[in-house]
Amino acid sequence: MKISILLVLLGFIVIKAADIQSDVEDIIKSEFCSNCDLSLHKYLLPDDLKTQTENQVRQKFFNSYVYIWTICEQDSLKGFGVLDNTYGKSLPITFLVIFSSDGGIIQVDIIRYREPYGGAIGSRNWLNQFKGKSGSDGFKIDKNIDSITGATISVSSVTRGVYKLTLMMEHIISENVISCSRKPGPVESIAK
Repeated sequence: MKISILLVLLGFIVIKAADIQSDVEDIIKSEFCSNCDLSLHKYLLPDDLKTQTENQVRQKFFNSYVYIWTICEQDSLKGFGVLDNTYGKSLPITFLVIFSSDGGIIQVDIIRYREPYGGAIGSRNWLNQFKGKSGSDGFKIDKNIDSITGATISVSSVTRGVYKLTLMMEHIISENVISCSRKPGPVESIAK
């Protein structure tokens, strides 16, 4: 009986992970093109980059890795999609940031919002304010990022999370860590 319940739960987790990956890839393809070549990488954060970024943004990474999709068209790099989590009040918020090949933000999406309050951060109007920003913008709430009444914690968490990924992508792009010519190895499940 316990084994059956465990197998059902494991199956549910795998299905949910596939849903997240499918959702992310649908969003990326709708932003770029339906026939773009997407390659998924599980990027392990180097300790020095992780520590430096966390200190600058004043928010820890949720894991020691993030998932990065390279978006290529005929071996030409079009951009990146980065999936990460950040804590809301008590539960993780799964979000996607789509970057151009030079590191500017093209789009931000909330993939899974699990809190009972503060879901207004998922509105397209609020998310659109990240478009075109880069690490030099600083991401300051009530200066260049709007706050939302009733979603103070979520606004802060997602804003810092996006800023953190922006700084990380600047490093990845400058070091040419991930490109269209570098094919990734196997990727573990995206379950979160």
